[in-house]
Amino acid sequence: MDPTMLLQVAGLVSGIHVVTLVLHLIIPVRPTPGYACDNTTGEVLQYRNNGTLVLLATSLLWAVAGPSHFLYQNYAAAALCSCVFGMIFSIWMMLRPCRVDKKSRCLTTDGAADRRKWNATAEEAKAWDDKWMAEVFWEGREWNPRAGGVDLKMWLYLCGAIMLQINVMSALFEHARGRTGSCTDVGIGIPVCWGYVSNAAITTAGCLLWFVAEYLHFERVPPFIL
Repeated sequence: MDPTMLLQVAGLVSGIHVVTLVLHLIIPVRPTPGYACDNTTGEVLQYRNNGTLVLLATSLLWAVAGPSHFLYQNYAAAALCSCVFGMIFSIWMMLRPCRVDKKSRCLTTDGAADRRKWNATAEEAKAWDDKWMAEVFWEGREWNPRAGGVDLKMWLYLCGAIMLQINVMSALFEHARGRTGSCTDVGIGIPVCWGYVSNAAITTAGCLLWFVAEYLHFERVPPFIL
């Protein structure tokens, strides 16, 4: 792979993650109580369920200012960069100071009232201490890691959905560009070329868009489901 192109792709992939994080933090939303609880305090964790709005904002940004089909044309490099970033993030999660959760399951609302369930039993603690390092790396050290007020699990969910949506948009633009040969190389050309997108491509993209939108909109599990 060309090093210059690889750096461009790495900057693009990391930029999408950063923009997703910023939008997740600045788009106002009423906190939603979840079913997971803090293992230390027993408090119900609050979540920022603004994924649908973040999806809409990032899609508009990509359509107007994104590098159109660049991500599609460099899919292998983007996948490689994503894997590398994932490993770096996982290593950071492994090394960062935190309170290690040795319980065999996350504390949830159905058990928060019983303080005996907040901490690991002797058997659970021993089972944890007997784990290989590779097991700890794979399973993680925290049930609900947070940093700077951000629930990292929810942010990664959101990043995955946004990356899928942007890949679909990039593929659609390349599809239209290949059928016409006259589309511009910026995202704003997508509506102009819309008539040249095949019904099969529209159907496929529509199904994936529905999956992402439905997934983010209903990212909520009310306590009464437990």
